[in-house]
Amino acid sequence: MSLSTYLGTSTDSPSLSAGEAFFMKEKILSHAPSAFARPFILRGLLPSAIDLPDIAEYSIIPTHCFALPTSGGAKLFPVHSLFLSLRSQKLAQIFEDHPSTGSGFDLPVIVLRIPSPKTFYALLACLYTGSRRDWSRMTSEDLSGLAMNFLALGITPPFGVLSDIDILLQQKHA
Repeated sequence: MSLSTYLGTSTDSPSLSAGEAFFMKEKILSHAPSAFARPFILRGLLPSAIDLPDIAEYSIIPTHCFALPTSGGAKLFPVHSLFLSLRSQKLAQIFEDHPSTGSGFDLPVIVLRIPSPKTFYALLACLYTGSRRDWSRMTSEDLSGLAMNFLALGITPPFGVLSDIDILLQQKHA
């Protein structure tokens, strides 16, 4: 069953009521801060799946790894498909196209091409923990790139994010 069917956004199968879907979404999102994981660097060729290093350090086992290409390798970001699918229909489709084994091992590696790879960690930190603490130190170019990443991935930012970016950009240009 797809996530959209399960959460009631698909019309071709029985689903949860709007209230049940909202409750489930809020419950899942409430666990996001403890699931947030730091990225790691992989040198050499990018595999189609990867075992997580130090799996015991994860409070909630990630389901996928996003890979952002770097010179000589990639920066890998362990992520949770259910959590990110709740934020973006585009990401939900990406996860459906790259199914996880569900075992916590051999996570599918998904190469992301986004406008500002440099700010992807800040985007994930915001989505998982609500943190915007490093944004004031970002350049205008990075702040614009962060906003473009939200848009490119079809993510509806949490309340106030785009206005915070706009205020910081105005302050930098003042």
